[in-house]
Amino acid sequence: MKELKLELLKETVEHYNVNTRSTMPDMGCVYESDTGRNCAMGRIMTPEALEWVKKNGMNSGVSFVRVAYALRAAQIAPLKEKWMPLMEDMWFLEALQSLHDHQEMWDENGLSADFGQRRVEEMSRKIHQGTL
Repeated sequence: MKELKLELLKETVEHYNVNTRSTMPDMGCVYESDTGRNCAMGRIMTPEALEWVKKNGMNSGVSFVRVAYALRAAQIAPLKEKWMPLMEDMWFLEALQSLHDHQEMWDENGLSADFGQRRVEEMSRKIHQGTL
C-alpha cells in the first residue's frame, strides 16, 4: 500500500496550484465545485459518491471520515476501485485532504516552497517509515 499512497500523493501535488484547488466562495474547500473541480478526495471518489455528497449537504465542511461512513451506510462505494485499498488508512486520506485544504500549502506554480514542500516531504518520509 506504500506505493499506492506515494502515487496518490505525487498525483495530488502535480494536479494542484493555488488557482486549481476545489474551493467556492463562502464555502471554502468542497468535494466538487460548481465548475467541476474536485478536492484531493473528490478526485478519487466515485461519480455516484460525489453526486450523493452534494445531494445530501456534505459537499463542504465535512471530514472524509464522516463522508465515507455515510456513503457506506448508503451502500455507495466511496472511492474509485484503484484507490479503494486506501480506505483502510483514513489517517493518510485525512492528511492528503488537509494538504489540499490549506491555502498556504500552494502558490501559482504548485506547492509553496515553504509550507507545502515541507508538508509533502514529511508525508513522504512517514509513508516510507510506515507511520502514515
